[in-house]
Amino acid sequence: MELIISLLTIIANLFLGISVYKNNPKSATNRLFFLLTSILVTWSVTNYISVLIVDPETAIFWIRIVMATVASMFLAIFLLAHTFPEEKIKLNKLSIYAVSAWAMFLVGISLTPLIFSHTDVVNGQITPVPGPAIPLYGLNVITFLIASVVTLIRKIKHTSGSVRTQTQFMLLGLSITFILSFFTTFIFVVVLKNTNFVIFGPVYSLFLVGVIAYAIIKHRFLDIRLVVARSVAYTLLVLILGIFYSGGLIISGRFLIRESTSNISVIISTFLALVIAFSFQPLLRILEKITDNIFYKDTYDQNTLLGNLSHIMASTYEISELSSAILKEIIAQIKFIYGYLILTKNSSIIWVKSTGKAKHPEFDEEEINHLIKSASLRKEKIIIFEEEVESIEKETLRKYQINIVLPLIVKNETIGAIILSEKSSGEIYSVKDINVLEIIAPEIAIAINNALSYDEIRRFNITLQEEVDRATKDLQNANIKLQELDKLKDEFVSLASHELRTPMTAIKGSLSTILEGYAGNVSDKSRDFLTSAYNENDRLIRLVNNLLNISRIEAGRFTFNITKVDLNAVISEVVDNLQMAAKEKSLFLKYGQVTGLPLVYADLDKVKEVVINLVGNAIKFTHKGGITVKCEIKDGFVQSAVTDTGSGISKEDQELLFKKFSQARGGYSKQAGGTGLGLYISKQIIEGQKGKIWLESVLGQGSTFYFTLPVVS
Repeated sequence: MELIISLLTIIANLFLGISVYKNNPKSATNRLFFLLTSILVTWSVTNYISVLIVDPETAIFWIRIVMATVASMFLAIFLLAHTFPEEKIKLNKLSIYAVSAWAMFLVGISLTPLIFSHTDVVNGQITPVPGPAIPLYGLNVITFLIASVVTLIRKIKHTSGSVRTQTQFMLLGLSITFILSFFTTFIFVVVLKNTNFVIFGPVYSLFLVGVIAYAIIKHRFLDIRLVVARSVAYTLLVLILGIFYSGGLIISGRFLIRESTSNISVIISTFLALVIAFSFQPLLRILEKITDNIFYKDTYDQNTLLGNLSHIMASTYEISELSSAILKEIIAQIKFIYGYLILTKNSSIIWVKSTGKAKHPEFDEEEINHLIKSASLRKEKIIIFEEEVESIEKETLRKYQINIVLPLIVKNETIGAIILSEKSSGEIYSVKDINVLEIIAPEIAIAINNALSYDEIRRFNITLQEEVDRATKDLQNANIKLQELDKLKDEFVSLASHELRTPMTAIKGSLSTILEGYAGNVSDKSRDFLTSAYNENDRLIRLVNNLLNISRIEAGRFTFNITKVDLNAVISEVVDNLQMAAKEKSLFLKYGQVTGLPLVYADLDKVKEVVINLVGNAIKFTHKGGITVKCEIKDGFVQSAVTDTGSGISKEDQELLFKKFSQARGGYSKQAGGTGLGLYISKQIIEGQKGKIWLESVLGQGSTFYFTLPVVS
């Protein structure tokens, strides 16, 4: 009986410890948990041996080993309580060294007569006799236990959600396990002189592993389903192969060979080993497939889900169609029973879209708004029914049978929420489910907000057209409505910029064709007008591109296609293209290519845009002399410099140049006009590619604009 109890305790602790460690070996929490379970296994083994020993001299040796193991156990508990559930130990090094040294001191004296001096035989039982240091040992155990419990209680008070629930489970497990163990292995032995219950000491650790296992399964403490699935597969494989191998040896020995010789045994053993080797992988794949079907029966590909949602959000602008398609895709992939997409404005529900097996409850606006607001104010930006403590929010969740509340937030403003039921399989939400929902929530919020803006613009255009058709004298009222449209300028700029670039590019091509004579001879006077129109159209294209870039920057959609770029080639191309503009102003423009200049990590098109902007500005604001472009390598970066012989920029004006819609107050920018966007966008481009941009200028002596880009390793 004692052997079975000890074996079950050892297997349970060892299995959970190894599973948790394999799940994330880099986490300090996982490593400390593995250390604790290893100590519990050692405790179970030594405790079992100490009970079985009948020789008093040998028994005292193993009893002291047990006491030393327990002393180290409470150090592991203390460190785990301070670290849980973080990936790094929270205690400073000095404290760790201090408590570790003290624990090792207790471990050392536990192996001496200071804790248990000797053993007596009382009523046929070997009973250890406490030594002079036993009170110190008991005080140490109590101190470490109280410190661990206090630490966990503090964490419970200062945390919320899943972390708080996990901590509560750990506190419960520790309390039950070590209160029972303390009484049976210390109070009964030292005070009551009774060792009958010592064998049950390690069994109480099953309360700890059981409660933590519940936290793993129910609250996503550690998502170890993959480890469990693989462990089951390998265990079954070992059992099958072991039975086959043993059965082969027995059958061959008893029935086939009868009088076996060593040579025949070797041949048979070799044959069976070859059979096992060739059958290992096929059996492994079969068992992995079976265990995957059990543990991952409702799995899905999150990349497929994200890709499908991105396609839906990029191709659909109508709010009803968009919200319905988003809900259907989420429910189909993650397999919820039903879901709602709710939009709110000024604490009122303005839109409810449902899909799946929705029951269409009559939502109370105040309750739902409170729920959405509570979710949006949380750090995790999500409410999960299983992780919610008893509160008003949980009562509302229970009332409407809601399991997930995912707020939709745009620019710190909550516009609604996605509300989901439980999964159709009845399983709880996994880490993967929550991570996917947290990833898609901001994208869905932007898509819904854009759809609302699109719908508002569409409805406004219809109204405006009706007003124009009704009477032109109402233009003043239409102008008031256009002022209201200004509130949607961010979304409109992005949409309008895309639409404007195409016709302007067509106009540019047509004007270029006429100027080059392909449409017939052009008089000098007509050429002047056409050239002016061509230049103004080109300036308008640059302005639209700048506005589009500004819109992308502010919306967080300004992305880079980073490749290996030859900066020599980029600068040479820009300098060659702008030579004509420099010659028209009688300026020199030169760039000396640097031999062996390394490639840089950058977005080719955007870097070219920066070089064009800097060289173009230098030409525009330089009236005598010229512009020089140079490159050199500095500290792992290629540093480019555009130097002009212009009038220079004052210190106070330099601070304005890289700000949006800002221009120097002196003559630098006002000579040729401008929007004040070029240098701001250039700064965003360079800094977005891990580089820097700045200028050095002395009034009356010209200016130098620098930018750096990282060298390809």
